[in-house]
Amino acid sequence: MQGPLTRRSLLKSFGMGLGAVAL
Repeated sequence: MQGPLTRRSLLKSFGMGLGAVAL
């Protein structure tokens, strides 16, 4: 299973989304 990896990817995507919204 890729728990940590998936979680990291989701966190990264979420962060990028928040950054785009902030910008």
